[in-house]
Amino acid sequence: MRVKKLNKREVERILRKIKERFGCLVDPSGYSFYITNKGRIFLCTRGVSNLFSLKRGRVEGLGLYFAFLTHRNEIRLSVEGSQIIFPRAKKNIFYATNKQILSWIRGFDLDLEQNMDDLEPGFVLIVYKNDCFGCGRFTGSRIINYVRKSRRIINLKEV
Repeated sequence: MRVKKLNKREVERILRKIKERFGCLVDPSGYSFYITNKGRIFLCTRGVSNLFSLKRGRVEGLGLYFAFLTHRNEIRLSVEGSQIIFPRAKKNIFYATNKQILSWIRGFDLDLEQNMDDLEPGFVLIVYKNDCFGCGRFTGSRIINYVRKSRRIINLKEV
């Protein structure tokens, strides 16, 4: 897998997309941003990234998987990326009920019965009791779950 370190202009473009989508600013100082040829975006502290040779190693083992750049040129945050963004996010936040979050953790999409006028179609943060559980795509009547199968919790009784 090929990995490229993003320059300042490319980082600003990604952060601008996050600001437009979630209404928050992210401070990139102290971090280097990398992108794989498949669109996965990783963060790495600058001190560590200076020691790392991209020709010899894999950034996945060194950095934090932050987001994915979709073919529509949208940013889909990882669970960890969502947790970094959430404290400063001002819009496109879905507050789940107990039943909904149990379904989400198990890997199911959320079918919404209530009217969600405050959410724009696209990626939204999934929040329950001030904890962020990731990011999903809001289509108007449902939120599509992108959590990997290996991160789902199947045998969960209560939150």
